[in-house]
Amino acid sequence: MVIVALGVVALLLVPGAAMGAGLPVTYKMPSGTPADPDGPPAGANDWACRPSAAHPRPVILVPSTANTMAVNWATLSPLLKNEGYCVFSLNYGAFRSPLGLRYYGGQPIESSAAELGAFVDRVLAATGAPQVDVVGHSQGGILAEYYVKFLGGAPRVKTIVGLASPTKGGTLNGLLDAAENLRRRSPQVGNALFALVEDNAPSMMQLRIGSPFIAKLGSVPEPAGIAYTKIASRYDPVATPYRNVFIDGANNVLVQQRCRLDFADHGALAFDRIALREVRNALDPATAGRIGCVLVLPFVGG
Repeated sequence: MVIVALGVVALLLVPGAAMGAGLPVTYKMPSGTPADPDGPPAGANDWACRPSAAHPRPVILVPSTANTMAVNWATLSPLLKNEGYCVFSLNYGAFRSPLGLRYYGGQPIESSAAELGAFVDRVLAATGAPQVDVVGHSQGGILAEYYVKFLGGAPRVKTIVGLASPTKGGTLNGLLDAAENLRRRSPQVGNALFALVEDNAPSMMQLRIGSPFIAKLGSVPEPAGIAYTKIASRYDPVATPYRNVFIDGANNVLVQQRCRLDFADHGALAFDRIALREVRNALDPATAGRIGCVLVLPFVGG
C-alpha cells in the first residue's frame, strides 16, 4: 500500500532539478520522447573530449533492456559531464521479434557484449585513454561483466558499476518461477510459453535464474584489478531477489540501507540521487561522500 500511495504522490510531486557546471540535471525519469530518440543523452559522445588528470578514464554508460541511452542516462550523463568526465553511451542489441516488436537489448547477450567491446575500443582510440569505467543498468551491467570475463575486456576496464544488474539471475518478481511450475505441471503448454518468450525476448530468458548463460557467467571469477560496485533496491520488481545483484568481493550497496525513504524500483534507480551518489563514489573514491536522506519515488526517481 505504501508503494502504491507513493506512486500516486509521484504524479503530484516533481523532484527538484540541480544545476551543475553547465548542463541541467534533473532527478526525474523523462516523461516524453527525446528529440532524438536514438541519440545520446546530454553530455555524452563528445568524441573530441580528452580525459583530465582528475578523471583520467572515460565513462561508458550502458542502458537496460528495451531502453535507450537518451532516456536511461538523462540524469547521470549530464551530471558526470558537469563534473569533468568524458562520457560516452551506446544503444545495443537492436532486435525485431517474430511478433513485430522492435527494441534495443533484445539480441543474445553474447552479441550485445561484443558490441560493447567494439564501442570500448572506439572510445579508447578516440580519447587516448588506456582504460574505461563502465556503468550499466540491468542488462547493461551484465554486458560489462561478460565482456571482461569472456571477450578479453579485462585489461581495458578499471571499474564496473551495476545498477540492478542481476549477476546471479532473476525471477521477474516470481513470474519466471511460475512459468517453470507450469512447465512441470503441463509440459506442452509450458514449453510453448517458454518458446514464445525466447523467440521474442531472448536476452530476458538468458537472465533467468539457472539459465545456461547465468551458469557460464558464474563459472569464472571476477578478473583481478577491476573494482566492482553493485547497487540494488529492495523494491525492484524485475531483478528479484535483489540479493542476486550482489557479488562476492564487490562494494554491494542496498539503497534502503542508505535511506529508508528510498522507494526506487527497477527503472527509477537510474534517476535516484542516492544511487547515483554511489555511482560517483565508485568512479572517484577520493571524493566519495554521502547525501542526506531524501524521498525517492518509484517510477519517477528523486
